Amino acid sequence: TTTTTTTTTTTTTTTATTTTTTATTTAATVTTTTTATTTALPAAVETLAGCPRRHADTIPRRCLEATQTSSVRCCGPGGEAISMARYSCYELETYAAARRVCASRDLHVCSLEEIASSLQCGTGCGFDDERVWTSTPCNVSAVGER
Repeated sequence: TTTTTTTTTTTTTTTATTTTTTATTTAATVTTTTTATTTALPAAVETLAGCPRRHADTIPRRCLEATQTSSVRCCGPGGEAISMARYSCYELETYAAARRVCASRDLHVCSLEEIASSLQCGTGCGFDDERVWTSTPCNVSAVGER
């Protein structure tokens, strides 16, 4: 007797197809670059009476070191007179503090010319007869009265 064994191998190949849906979200990235222009503080700054027309004799123009203290008068664009009393009165402030006070209100420390014009007289805080900062630098060796 002969026995024949037949082995049949069946190979089944299954191909699985997977469909993947990819949602693409495009996010816009906005980069804002803020450039702050900061001017170095001068070592010394001109000061004078808040109303030189009335008080120049008793409070003469003087060059003060920026670390000393004086009262703050801020000017608007073009030297516009600003009533500081509506914001607050700042007395005995360093020059750096004076610049911060004015800048926080979108104003600037008045220049020597703006104060000397006496347009700032009577703008509040009783600073007409007080020494106020200007934004005009002066020579440190000239610190003192002019």
